[in-house]
Amino acid sequence: MRAFLFILFALFVWSGAALAQSYPQFQNTTVNDFADLLNEAEEAALSAQLAELRQDTEIEMTVLTLRRQSDFAPGQTLESFATGLFDHWGIGSDEYDDGVLVMILRDDRAMRIELGAGFAQDWDQVAQQVIDEHFLTAFDNGDYPRGILQGSTAVIEDIIYPYLDGETPSGQSLMTMIPFALFAAFAALSMLYGIRRRIGDFFLRFHACPNCRQRGLRHSRFERIPATTSYPGTGIRNIRCPHCDFEQETSYVIAQLPRPRGQSGGGFGGGSSGGGGASGRW
Repeated sequence: MRAFLFILFALFVWSGAALAQSYPQFQNTTVNDFADLLNEAEEAALSAQLAELRQDTEIEMTVLTLRRQSDFAPGQTLESFATGLFDHWGIGSDEYDDGVLVMILRDDRAMRIELGAGFAQDWDQVAQQVIDEHFLTAFDNGDYPRGILQGSTAVIEDIIYPYLDGETPSGQSLMTMIPFALFAAFAALSMLYGIRRRIGDFFLRFHACPNCRQRGLRHSRFERIPATTSYPGTGIRNIRCPHCDFEQETSYVIAQLPRPRGQSGGGFGGGSSGGGGASGRW
């Protein structure tokens, strides 16, 4: 009986916490100024800047202002709330996880730059520097428009553009570069494998038939299951001899198609955050 009551109590507490957790719904993918910190012209200028960024680089960066966090997640830390909201909206590409969220909480006098999981951990220190030098210096004086506009520009120039150019923050360790090196090596090996396969098909005609020993084997490939952006495909390779009844079929794998960067439409691309970024208070 006690165990049953304990389970009911735990479910009650869990359901209450779940009901307390909510996220604001975005109205667009560039600027959602729910705390009214920008006038119409300032919001339009920032929105145009972020829309141009997405068009030119396919990076999704969005700016959100709220009055207070307690309206949505009173029991969470600022960092966990930003990460949850980032993932709930799906900011950034779902393949590259390269989105950026700038969130300002007016009444809490707190803000956070949340970075997508595609950014290495060392970009956190750059985000902290941008907050300290551009956002908070203006927010301390109550100048929210200047802080938001100049700070957002600094995010683009100091984080996004260097990230796209392949630059690394100072002090980045060799270990953070290993995954990229492995990916590049895998891509190179895949390309070499494709070339090797084509060369092998070409020289197959000079091989002797295992049945009649005459040369001139013929081959053809048939796609059985097309490859998609989610799954690899399969195909059938047929080898036959024009001089006898020898014929052999083997299956092969067709590489998964790459997903195009950027997403069209009125929503975000489905990206996620690994909790990286920086926070500040004034």
